Amino acid sequence: MTLNKEEWFLFRKYLLYETSEESEIFGLFTFYQSRKGRLEKLDDTDEIRQKHFSDYAPKIFLNLNSKLYNLFEDWLAYYQFKSEPHQSQLSLLKALNKRGLYKHADQVAKSIGKRIEKNQLLSMDDIKASNAVNHLQYFSNNPIKYNSGTALLEGTIDNHLAFINIQSSLYLTELINFSKVQNQDYSQLISQLKSHLNDSTSPLEKKSLQLPKLFVDPNEKLFIKLKDFLFENKLQYPSEFHTLFTLYLLSISLKLWSKNLISSPNPILELYDYIFEKDVISENGKIPVIRFHNIIGSLSTFKNDEWLKGFISNWINKVDTSQKLATKCLAEAQVSFSMENYDQILNLLSGLEYDTIDQKVRARSLELIAFYKDEDKKHDLFFNSAHNFKRLLKRHKNHISEKLYKANNNLILLLEKIIKSDYKNLDINLSHYDYLIHRSWCIGQVKLKKSK
Repeated sequence: MTLNKEEWFLFRKYLLYETSEESEIFGLFTFYQSRKGRLEKLDDTDEIRQKHFSDYAPKIFLNLNSKLYNLFEDWLAYYQFKSEPHQSQLSLLKALNKRGLYKHADQVAKSIGKRIEKNQLLSMDDIKASNAVNHLQYFSNNPIKYNSGTALLEGTIDNHLAFINIQSSLYLTELINFSKVQNQDYSQLISQLKSHLNDSTSPLEKKSLQLPKLFVDPNEKLFIKLKDFLFENKLQYPSEFHTLFTLYLLSISLKLWSKNLISSPNPILELYDYIFEKDVISENGKIPVIRFHNIIGSLSTFKNDEWLKGFISNWINKVDTSQKLATKCLAEAQVSFSMENYDQILNLLSGLEYDTIDQKVRARSLELIAFYKDEDKKHDLFFNSAHNFKRLLKRHKNHISEKLYKANNNLILLLEKIIKSDYKNLDINLSHYDYLIHRSWCIGQVKLKKSK
């Protein structure tokens, strides 16, 4: 259970409402709460029973844990519901209308409307809530729909169309981006989504619809325009739309840089500063481990060794991983690779265990490069590493994307070919590798080889 301090307190309060301090369930909860900082490192359930709850039979202890988890799920659903914008009042509005308490329902509807009007920020949640209020009022037996003329129905449709535009813009952006990253053909889905778009009127609609255009035609002018809009702080924050809008801009900025379509790295660094200031990179206070490594890889293009290591140290405790040391060392190995300090990589990655297969693959690719760049040219170590890396990829082929598998497998094949070209006349052509991890580095290695 990944909970922050406030959530542990609220869950405790909920348990006391459902049980009591003397109950077995609450006793089990206090055991886990007292170890909340190291839950991932606890023994399995039966070992916990033997060490701390030996009076309980195995089946009874399992049932007790199951009941506690069921209560946790109930609380979590309630907590999430309460934290969603407008959800409590919308549910109340629906309940009042169903029970014929129309005057009270109208008061709740007005209350939601006033709160939305007072919010000067652009909010997708507010548009969705406005649509829900109008829908719940109109599609009930509430007489307000007869008293309001056509305004209520028209308002329902207007908000619905606005929400469709914004939601569709996010889906379109993801489809366009994902189709390029994973080499998938989503042209039919993209066409279907575009057919649902309508004339946009609100500022939020207009800005959101520019996102997919930027991914279709990446260009510095539109990127800067949307970045400047983001920095005006007109978007509701925190919100899902704000997070996605920001991360999509970061994604396209890195593509612009990689294709030399942006004149300076400064806008990208400004965007990173904004992301760190607003803590956009974390989810529920934790940074997903893959995102953390991707950020390190991107920032290594712009920042020096000292800055990057300071960044890693400052943020590592927020990374969502039970293997903090391994994650920190892997991130530092990424920095060593970017700074061409290959001799540091093997020492950093020696004897580590990782949470995810993505981390394992990332580490093995860096180890392979370190062996390849070994100044002593101990090729037997390289080929042994390549063999083990191939086995790892083959073993986990069904658990990683086809692109990740091919990109890393092609790295192995390419480096093997470069080494073998010392003894054989081999043609080395990077165009033969559609997917290739560390492609820019590989291009440099091929050029270096051909220059000798």
